[in-house]
Amino acid sequence: MIAGRCFARCDDWQCESGREDPSRSRCVFDREIQVVKLVYREQEFEVRGGRTLGKALEKCQLNPHVVLAVREGKLITEDVILHDGDEIKLVAVISGG
Repeated sequence: MIAGRCFARCDDWQCESGREDPSRSRCVFDREIQVVKLVYREQEFEVRGGRTLGKALEKCQLNPHVVLAVREGKLITEDVILHDGDEIKLVAVISGG
């Protein structure tokens, strides 16, 4: 739990060097590992950068048809490449008739 939020890591973090930190289930290196954070409602997901938003949503098992993605206050589409350090806010799409 991070600040009352559900936290999930969507990538299989492979240690090529460093050591595992059991409290965070993540590799610990001499330098900080940068990741992309996806925030959806009360959940936070982490993925590696360098992939599209669509692939990141798929990796986290989130349906891209029920969320809008916002980076730095601007809507982004599924084909946008995510970069290390990005924080993407996912807003639930609500429709009715």
